[in-house]
Amino acid sequence: MGSQTAGSPLVTAAPAATIRDMPLAMYSRFVQRVRRRYGHELALLPAGVPDRATIIAVVERLLGEGASLVAALRIARQLTLERLCVLDVEDSAPLADITQAMTDLAEATLEIALERTLADQDERFGVPRDGNGERIDFWIVGMGKLGAHELNVSSDIDLVYVYEGDGQTEGARPGAGPLPSSAAPAPIRTHATACRAMPRALRSTSGSSAWASSAPAS
Repeated sequence: MGSQTAGSPLVTAAPAATIRDMPLAMYSRFVQRVRRRYGHELALLPAGVPDRATIIAVVERLLGEGASLVAALRIARQLTLERLCVLDVEDSAPLADITQAMTDLAEATLEIALERTLADQDERFGVPRDGNGERIDFWIVGMGKLGAHELNVSSDIDLVYVYEGDGQTEGARPGAGPLPSSAAPAPIRTHATACRAMPRALRSTSGSSAWASSAPAS
């Protein structure tokens, strides 16, 4: 190595200074991993604390770009967690902001997954209707920390599936789905629809958190 001139910095000084000046969030391996893998997608999340509307907008943008539902929900979760890490350790965000954002993430992903799953169920089995011909609605009710808007980044969630009343689907429309009309699914009871739709919606969000759930209730 050549000799150092008087007053010149040591070759190790610059790397040491660079490490000291690193933003605190960059010490997280999770943050490093998200930024490497989703560098392009990070810009999809607007500045500030993520909320339900911005998370839904990110998912819809990813779906519009060709991502599958599961992939879009997973990416939205990673982007949200990376942002919350930065807000927490670098900006000292209030705990209430973190727990509200996590609650919004859970609600947004469940809402999108349920909506798309029910649309798929309608296509395969027909619209579920009661004895008066009215559509039977389905809901997912969040319990515990989700219901109290107190989710943290390691929380699971407790859910109850609820449907409006008894009835059955109309049956698949002719030509709907991949099966020929002769093999199209027959109408099914509302409880069977709930047992099919709700766990399927939950599986779509499996990359978004660790979920726990209860059985459907009418």
